[in-house]
Amino acid sequence: MTTPTIDEADARFAARAAPWVNVLGMKVQAIEKGFVRLRLPHDARIVHTNGVVSGQSLMALADTSMVMAVASYDGFRSVATVSLGMNFMRPALGTIDCETRILRFGRRLVFGEMVLKNADTGDVVASASSTYALLDAESR
Repeated sequence: MTTPTIDEADARFAARAAPWVNVLGMKVQAIEKGFVRLRLPHDARIVHTNGVVSGQSLMALADTSMVMAVASYDGFRSVATVSLGMNFMRPALGTIDCETRILRFGRRLVFGEMVLKNADTGDVVASASSTYALLDAESR
């Protein structure tokens, strides 16, 4: 399976994602086998009154980025989040990038790590780790 291009990844994901996820406007910035950088653009609808991007939006960014990283490794498949943990390090202001790397791609489980950064300054705002289950017929 070949890694999708940025445009293919964006289009395939938009067709499969829940409508509320598409509203967030996330876009792939870079993709290669086992790695993706996904961008969450600044939007007044996802920030607190003090201008900080909500934790819910950052969790959605990390989770979605992991979906894309799995796709970059092995094409778009049915997956389920088994675990997703996040550490918030500083206020997330502005546009946020999430860099996700696959640590291990097993027969049934995929393990990944994410680093979320301010897109303008490069400051790390959060880190996360995730485990996904592959839900294709072979792994059921």
